[in-house]
Amino acid sequence: MMKWLYRILSHGILCLALLGIVRFPIAAQTGDYDIVIRNGRVIDGAGNPWIAADVAIKDGRFVRVGKILGKGKREIDARGKYVSPGWIDVMDQSGSVLRQNGLADNKLLMGVTTAIGGEGGTPVPADKIGEYFAGLENTGISINFGT
Repeated sequence: MMKWLYRILSHGILCLALLGIVRFPIAAQTGDYDIVIRNGRVIDGAGNPWIAADVAIKDGRFVRVGKILGKGKREIDARGKYVSPGWIDVMDQSGSVLRQNGLADNKLLMGVTTAIGGEGGTPVPADKIGEYFAGLENTGISINFGT
């Protein structure tokens, strides 16, 4: 996971999938975190202007956004880069390619973490959809995909 994260950072955008309900509890700012992303231009995904902030991650969850005083096991300097929720591609065309390239690095490098395909038809005949998704689940893919 960290390999693609650093690839994204090197392209000028850091994309974090803020999927589900994200809670930012009030906690001591001196706690230890798994990852702290510092000095980023944080975009909340709701259309608001970016804010200068740090992001703390612990146990796979975003636990704090703002000025983080604590240290992370891994620290990422996002100065001059954007930190945002994952982007959703609602007209995805990569359903057939995901079986060969589950990493979907072309999507991740653009900040896409969820892809919805099927506006031009499903990637396989309708009676094969169950097998198709079972295959993707078995081999693994790096993005969320639906059709």
